[in-house]
Amino acid sequence: MRLPELARAALIVGLACASALLAGGAARAAGEGSLFRDMVCRDMADIPGEFDFANSFVGLAGCDRLCLDATFVCLRAVTEATTCQLAFANDWIAFDSRLDCDGLSGTRLRDCKAGWALDRQTWRAFIKNQRLFAASSCLNAGSSCRGSCSGH
Repeated sequence: MRLPELARAALIVGLACASALLAGGAARAAGEGSLFRDMVCRDMADIPGEFDFANSFVGLAGCDRLCLDATFVCLRAVTEATTCQLAFANDWIAFDSRLDCDGLSGTRLRDCKAGWALDRQTWRAFIKNQRLFAASSCLNAGSSCRGSCSGH
């Protein structure tokens, strides 16, 4: 399994686990209990593979600079996907926790909110780890690109 496919599989498993954690009780009985059907953001693991670092600039004037610029574009795309996914996680948790904790009071309400806060924290940590992996892939691809420039 290629590294981007492995990262995508990890994201899918992570989201499946998050969904399992998010599945609530009585609030879910009347409907789906979620605003979203699917992820609305780009998958960070796919971003470095969308660039053709290996072949795009070799033999062109300013190859090194073009590779560097492409690396920055790749990193910016990863940052944008991260921002989207963090906002998506916040929205998902906000809607689903409101449904799940509706009608609870006292200790049960506090425990419900604490569980959702932990889910949010776990999801955010997962997204940030994915960002590090994708950014590293952009940097490695850019470095290889610049190496190809000097090799020709």
